[in-house]
Amino acid sequence: MYALGAYVTRSAIYGLSYKFGLTLVFEISAVIAFLHVYDLPFQVSFTSMIVISLLYVIYFGLLLAGYLLQHDSKRTSAAVSENLNFSYSRPVVEPFAWGLIGLATILILFISQLVDAPPFSRMFYERTRVGFGHLYYPAVLFTNLAVVLGLFAVHGKLQKPILVLSGIVLSAAFGSKWVLALQSVVVVYYAYAVLGYRIDTRKVVPVTLGIGASLIFAFWLFSPFARSNLLDFSIQYSEYTRNLMLVVETWNEYKYGQLTLENNLFPLLPRALYPEKPLVFGSLRLSEHYYPESVELSQGLPSFGPFGAVWADFGPLAFLIVGVVGFAQGFLIRKIEIRLYKRNHIGLFIAYITLVGLPLINPGVISTTVIAINIAIGIMLHWVCLFRLRPGGNYAYSRR
Repeated sequence: MYALGAYVTRSAIYGLSYKFGLTLVFEISAVIAFLHVYDLPFQVSFTSMIVISLLYVIYFGLLLAGYLLQHDSKRTSAAVSENLNFSYSRPVVEPFAWGLIGLATILILFISQLVDAPPFSRMFYERTRVGFGHLYYPAVLFTNLAVVLGLFAVHGKLQKPILVLSGIVLSAAFGSKWVLALQSVVVVYYAYAVLGYRIDTRKVVPVTLGIGASLIFAFWLFSPFARSNLLDFSIQYSEYTRNLMLVVETWNEYKYGQLTLENNLFPLLPRALYPEKPLVFGSLRLSEHYYPESVELSQGLPSFGPFGAVWADFGPLAFLIVGVVGFAQGFLIRKIEIRLYKRNHIGLFIAYITLVGLPLINPGVISTTVIAINIAIGIMLHWVCLFRLRPGGNYAYSRR
């Protein structure tokens, strides 16, 4: 269960410690534990186990290398010592956050009437999967932004916790485990990147298990099977490894970039604007190939993890691709982290959590386009807050 909890919450390790190598240990231990507890529906070869292990080793190893490339303790200490804590001189963030919660609530109630499904139910999520993205994703985005803005609230001692808790409660209305679990992990990153909270290695394990427990609770809340047998559900839900093994073992028709291109083009394109948008595209083609009944029912599609589509597209070239992506990701995470030491504000924080794998708007696949859109949203949100304050003393800096 420890390996599973760490596997499910591996991205939470990014912001909690410099020891990215722990994440790699958790991944490998999760694979070993998974193979011992789950009866796979196909024959697993030693080769596929090596392939999957190498994908994780290369990705996380080069992510660590990119991160540590800029890890200069003197430079970091200097950045912290000159840190100017970005804050707003007038109460703008708080009413903005409450306004977003209000808009999200209106959208949720409106969607509920359209799909004839109550909020706070799995049915709400299932019935909004096709044809309602232009309403569903803005509502999710408004809720997530309200939580982030609440974390940056500076006026009124109670507004910060009330705003954050209101956003977390509202996130449960979408019937999605991901939307609900995202909020708790974002709060952890805020404590690390903005408040400067650090934990030592001994605390990584209990914190990781705590986050894993919150995610499992989200599974229990939205899945009848989880409520009847939580242990079996938790083990079987860890499907990344299982499905990736399935692709490595049986997929022999490489698409040479088709799935990756579609993952970047279609997820955030509203069907209301483009009625010809295909129902199955990108990583969904893997789901259709291996789990056609899930695609037909549209009740939550199996995930093939971060490497499934890349392997289906390029085969062994995936080793090179995930290595380049991992190195660039680690480099950018550390780059933004250093800037957050000097000048932490909403735009940088949203860019940071996006790069560590927690985009505020997530259509089910984290592609380059999704990352770019999330970062652009963070930049625009920051400047909107600044322009709202001008003229007459737009913002203030103070020593942390």
